[in-house]
Amino acid sequence: MMRNNLSKSPPPNNMQSSRNEATIINDDLGSEDAQDTCINDGQVPVETKEAQIGRIRATFGILDCNKDKKLDANDLSKVLRKLRAPKEYLDSVDVMIWEVCDNNSKNYLVVSDLEEIVQRVKEEKKTSFIPDRLVNIIDFVSKDRKLTGYITASQCILLLHNRFGDNLKSVKLRNLFINSRTGEGNSKISFKEFLSQVNIRKSLK
Repeated sequence: MMRNNLSKSPPPNNMQSSRNEATIINDDLGSEDAQDTCINDGQVPVETKEAQIGRIRATFGILDCNKDKKLDANDLSKVLRKLRAPKEYLDSVDVMIWEVCDNNSKNYLVVSDLEEIVQRVKEEKKTSFIPDRLVNIIDFVSKDRKLTGYITASQCILLLHNRFGDNLKSVKLRNLFINSRTGEGNSKISFKEFLSQVNIRKSLK
């Protein structure tokens, strides 16, 4: 009985915040529990430029179904069918590639093209004319590496915040998913639902 009273006290808030933040920076290597703790506390997750590049490169390897280091319409179509993407995405794979690199006569993208468009969309998020459909796919697949068609609510929140910024509590992102579809105790977000939340988040700007 006495031993329970001698347990270590929790670390100061600033120390705990630093640990949580470090976990989010290395999101793909960190635990989901740590991510959820960060979100529940309303803390701001951080993705460094280096982490962003690493995430994009890892995602390119998944999107490149033919493993030829090129992303073409066939690759994109295969991925989108697995994600059960909306028809407007399935019918626009050629356009999505062209609008990212319109001077690419071979109609394929390499990993550096993805790095550039993700950064461009992130920097110019207030502009509605930036082609962001491919970025939506990149973001989602970066968390759904097995192409199941679902990511967790916490992963969705982290993606939205890394892309759009602002405090999680101030825009009430967590509340958007509190009653989301559930499975095995985890709230799940489909690709279509993710696209809907991207549009909601864009409208807040």
